[in-house]
Amino acid sequence: MGMGPTARLVYGYALGGDGDGWKVNQLDSYGALSVDWFNSEDKDFAEAATTRLLASIVGFTETDWQIEGYFGRKQDAEDLLGIEIVVNGSCEYPRYCLAMKVCSVEWGETEAFDFVALTAQAASEGWSDRLRKAMDTLGLTTDQSRSPQWILTAYYG
Repeated sequence: MGMGPTARLVYGYALGGDGDGWKVNQLDSYGALSVDWFNSEDKDFAEAATTRLLASIVGFTETDWQIEGYFGRKQDAEDLLGIEIVVNGSCEYPRYCLAMKVCSVEWGETEAFDFVALTAQAASEGWSDRLRKAMDTLGLTTDQSRSPQWILTAYYG
């Protein structure tokens, strides 16, 4: 399978990344992310953040993927969480968004969006509150308003 561009419309927070700079306030003097749960030498950000969110919000703390049923239980926990770390940019220079809703379009495709319905869904399901709780759980703040936003991202990979 070849590489190609993907456009993603997400509802959440733009967090940035190492390549072009983080868009969060928890940085060391060199501009690297500085939170107690993340060590860039041990894990990638998306994996570390997801692990933190699953443990803290949903209570999923399993780590042994070799135990029967692990992946099914993890998927159930991720579905319950409903929040994901979306990678944008490229695999060489990833940037991240913390997102509640992700709409993707691959190269050559189009997609129509009903923003009235999406806005109603966001309100009825408490997306903003859930995302703020996730940001608090991760110990992250951003210069983006305290409220999540619709963000259009692109990924090449």
